[in-house]
Amino acid sequence: MTLLIEPSDVLPLVDVEVAFPVGSLQDPQGREGLVQLTAHLMRRGPKGVSQERFEEELARLGARVSVEVSMRATRIRATVLSRNLESLFAVLGGLVWNPALRRTDFVKLKRQAEAALLSRLDDDQTLGALRFRQALFGSHPYARPLGGTRSSIAAIRLEHAKGFFARTFARAPFIVGVSGDVSRPEVERLARLHFPRLK
Repeated sequence: MTLLIEPSDVLPLVDVEVAFPVGSLQDPQGREGLVQLTAHLMRRGPKGVSQERFEEELARLGARVSVEVSMRATRIRATVLSRNLESLFAVLGGLVWNPALRRTDFVKLKRQAEAALLSRLDDDQTLGALRFRQALFGSHPYARPLGGTRSSIAAIRLEHAKGFFARTFARAPFIVGVSGDVSRPEVERLARLHFPRLK
């Protein structure tokens, strides 16, 4: 882990970002969309906690958590009231390195991904961008759609997501960025306590 800290006491809020060098370029051929599906499955919460309880805990902390997947990276972003930063670090530690990866959540996310692909057919700008990228990059992985295709999403199983998590997110180097109403010693202590491999 590499830790970056930018203190500012303007507002009683803290932003935390955990970034991995894991992106859609690592989607296996025929299972495009696997990275994005796995990352959103991680976002559903850690082991031992239902998604409903997890969302209630975020609300109690005054926190929000989102996931963004690009071609080369996955970013898990969170914002929280500064007085609840320690609790957020504990939540993120479980979310990122001990996710539940439940079958029920996986089924829901696959349906959402398939619905998003269908709705994309009505978006001329998105379709134009996709066709332009395909024409520009040809058979290179850059030409593949970030969220996959209907056939590639249909081919993904929960076991694929679990295996991909174990091979990549669980082992990859990562960067943690923290900014806002914090002190450097406090963040370093929390990072050592809840996140692995500090440097």
